[in-house]
Amino acid sequence: MSRRQPHLKSSGFTLVELLVVIAIIGILVGLLLPAVQAAREASRRMQCSNNMKQFGLAMHNYHDVYKSFPNSFQFYGLDGGIRPDSRARYDGTGMSWTVFILPFMEQGNIYNQFDQRFDILDSDVGATSHNIVTAASQTPWARCPSDVAPETVLWGDIPGQPASSYKVSVGSYNYYSTYAWPDVVSNGMFASDKYNGIRDCLDGTSNTIMVGEASYFHQTYGRLYGFKRASDKRTLHPQHCAAVAESAMNPPLTASNAVRSKAFSSLHTGGAQFVFADGSVHFISENIQMTNHKLPGGGTPVGDPFDSANGGAGYGAYQRLHSRNDGLVVNYDL
Repeated sequence: MSRRQPHLKSSGFTLVELLVVIAIIGILVGLLLPAVQAAREASRRMQCSNNMKQFGLAMHNYHDVYKSFPNSFQFYGLDGGIRPDSRARYDGTGMSWTVFILPFMEQGNIYNQFDQRFDILDSDVGATSHNIVTAASQTPWARCPSDVAPETVLWGDIPGQPASSYKVSVGSYNYYSTYAWPDVVSNGMFASDKYNGIRDCLDGTSNTIMVGEASYFHQTYGRLYGFKRASDKRTLHPQHCAAVAESAMNPPLTASNAVRSKAFSSLHTGGAQFVFADGSVHFISENIQMTNHKLPGGGTPVGDPFDSANGGAGYGAYQRLHSRNDGLVVNYDL
């Protein structure tokens, strides 16, 4: 007698069940992706902070040796050098502050290859073509990991020069700030051809910005070692190496090149990181109080530089942090 075999029910998923599983996976991925991106940005921001801490430490080690910080940019000719125009306008080497701190960033081998008797383009008589080659040397700390800066600048007269995401602060006003300008105008920790030290930071090192982020995304001028134009051998555009608080942080991309090139900026959400003169690193919100108090007349202090007549009301917290000698209280919690 034959026995009837029981009917086995299929164990596969139905279409509805499969769609539900796919929907759940999609929701989980949608929830996890922002968290993964946030974790990656936190890691990039920490690496950027570490880069900036190295700048702060290198600046102080430089200060220990030379009793001042380096200049921001060699804009004029060198004093007592072999160059024929030894203080002529636009006749500097074009080298920036990063060249001078290389020995304190464990990059002494690169520093030793720069011949500071000659300009960065080797355009001087007797130059040996070492500088323009050395100016293409890469370093691990030139760019913020969040920045979209390429490894090398895409235009200019120095082939293969590394792009940079960092600039020194030359104060509250014009980025052409030089040694020849009075302190109320050239009020940052740095200036072209000028060596300020801790002794000059009258507002206190913990209240004064020294270095800040300047993203390649917001402007295309950041260069690691400096700049000089080959066509007429002029040192121009200190904004390749320095920025000011005259322009608001993170300007819109619709702003002019003149505004974006001299402003501090970053791709970190909500602000940028800065090294203070005491070596500490702080993130400052892009919404910090900022005023457009400006001085007419370029390097001539016309009017009231720090709006002292109004108790500094027209001179915002952001500007005060970039000034080493305004004597005003900074109402901003770091």
